[in-house]
Amino acid sequence: MKYKSFDEVERVYSKLYREEKYKETLEILENIKILMSEDEIKRNYYNIMIDKARSLFRCNLHDEALDIIDSLINSGYMCPLWKFSPLNNNPRYKDLKAKNDLLRRAAEKEEELKYKVYVPQGYVKEKQYPLFISLHGDGEDAEYHNRFWEPEFLLKRGFVVVVPQSSQRIAHNSYVWNIKELYFQYEMEENTCDIEYFEMYSSMREELKRCYDSISKEYSIDHEKIIIGGFSGGAHAAIDMALSDRIPIKGAILLCSQKPTSFTVESAKNAAEKHIKWVFMEGEKDAPVQDVEEMIETLNNFGGSCNYIINHGVGHWYPEDLENKLDKALGFILN
Repeated sequence: MKYKSFDEVERVYSKLYREEKYKETLEILENIKILMSEDEIKRNYYNIMIDKARSLFRCNLHDEALDIIDSLINSGYMCPLWKFSPLNNNPRYKDLKAKNDLLRRAAEKEEELKYKVYVPQGYVKEKQYPLFISLHGDGEDAEYHNRFWEPEFLLKRGFVVVVPQSSQRIAHNSYVWNIKELYFQYEMEENTCDIEYFEMYSSMREELKRCYDSISKEYSIDHEKIIIGGFSGGAHAAIDMALSDRIPIKGAILLCSQKPTSFTVESAKNAAEKHIKWVFMEGEKDAPVQDVEEMIETLNNFGGSCNYIINHGVGHWYPEDLENKLDKALGFILN
């Protein structure tokens, strides 16, 4: 079978990978040349190769996985070595980490938050529009996030949509909202990680505030209808921003979230007093999620308004019916 795009192939093998069917995943990736056009392979070379390395690693083919990582790093691609952290005692891993760290330090010099704005059809300056801030997951970039949490879902409902991309790059086409050290520490030979909750990087709030201020000047925004949402690390960041008072958030839609360090009894009480509405979504395969249930309980104790949606047939991932779930979530927040 010949696929029209890499997106189609990736959806197939990513589903297998999440189901821990690593041999089947690897079989697809090893036959990629007969499944896609040469142009598609060239455009998506890094993603194909890093996913192949991860599949080889899961199949205990460690030398073959390190061969691919070696080739990628020597070609200038910063790699997510923490995903191969059980190999951190391997001499080859240590050598690759040293080279990867050089790429990482070079990338840090170019770090800045970027964003793209989408406006609904027929947009006019004379009318005010609700704003949706859509945050990618940790390890993703904005473009990848848009493939699942499509701006079109929200544009059809009259929103101006902004999709920021974190300034914190941790690998090729891979950015995070949590502090980078959460990931890098797993690359260390002696990992003593005991982090329970997640902390956002120090400049995140001000970067997103500047993004919001810039959009407010350029576009006609209804500042009483500002909603923030995100997946995974983006959900952590959305919670943090809703609690921070930097932006007048009306509601937050949180897909596969955990509790950030900024979520405290005091900040939850303040959010309830501001009548911020919350929609939590979790995959059926992950539920119950203790962090989520604790946040909901704390918010409810102060009279907060929360909705909890379970996505059936999925774990820590975007549900296939996300558009319908967003429709319900927006109705809950705006009504």
